[in-house]
Amino acid sequence: MLFQTTQAKPSDRGNIPWEALEPFLNNLISVEGGYSDAKRGLLTGVDNTTIFIKYGTSESSKKWAKKEVEVYKFLTERNFPYIPRLLAVSPDETAFALEALTPGIGWDWSDTWTEARLDQTFAALDALTVIECPAPLSLFQPILTADDDGWAELLKYKELQTNLAQKLARLSLEHLTEDVRVHATRSAQFTIRHDSLVHNDVRCDNCPWRANTNEIKLVDWNWAELGDRRIESAAMLAHVQATGYQVLPKYKSRLDREALHWVAGVWFAAACKPIWHGGPAHLRDIQLRAGIAALTLSNTLTS
Repeated sequence: MLFQTTQAKPSDRGNIPWEALEPFLNNLISVEGGYSDAKRGLLTGVDNTTIFIKYGTSESSKKWAKKEVEVYKFLTERNFPYIPRLLAVSPDETAFALEALTPGIGWDWSDTWTEARLDQTFAALDALTVIECPAPLSLFQPILTADDDGWAELLKYKELQTNLAQKLARLSLEHLTEDVRVHATRSAQFTIRHDSLVHNDVRCDNCPWRANTNEIKLVDWNWAELGDRRIESAAMLAHVQATGYQVLPKYKSRLDREALHWVAGVWFAAACKPIWHGGPAHLRDIQLRAGIAALTLSNTLTS
């Protein structure tokens, strides 16, 4: 029987045998989300239980799927409550199944933010931060480093700088980045920390919210690392601000002025590059809006 969750014995590969799911992968109901070529979809069993399945289709997306599996295992072992249950894992760990967090049972994936949703999201990130990571732990090797300084990249490549100026001019915001050299000098003084376990990609479509139970779940752990909590908070609240929700003054204590400035550079540089073949064109607009929100917040805060 498909989805024998109660009879199956729990193991490192989840509590549904992957072999029971594999014949039905062609029946997946596709769902939107993500910026890779990984396949995502919902599958409903004979008992009307619905699960979410994700699997890699290229070397890159298979690599990221393996990381997600390992992160889910790691966090499950440490009783981290802010993740969906890992139900099944393929033998090569390039595919996995999770409990489905669907709108039909109250889960909201939209960019509608409320104070309650933000507070619960921070509760999840605070709980993540206190988890100890044994060293060395290759699973959470640093992803963001000083080499990712977007302001330095904009200064180095004039074409990117020109593209950014044109994009901002269309929004009458060219004054935000009038002197890239000044921004690059400032960003070079920001030192990234690698002392906290972070998700690193918290957006509305990676943290569904269920209002009636006051629950948040974090998904899509590709960018998880032992990193900098200041950058994570800056990036998340800039995304929230970009949706129209005003994060100040309540969340001012969660923000670091220089982390916001550094994050703005990363997004501005990314927003000025061509999208990869087959990639979602709207991603560059999202990054531009997030960069604007981050830099505006940074300018608003006092040193």
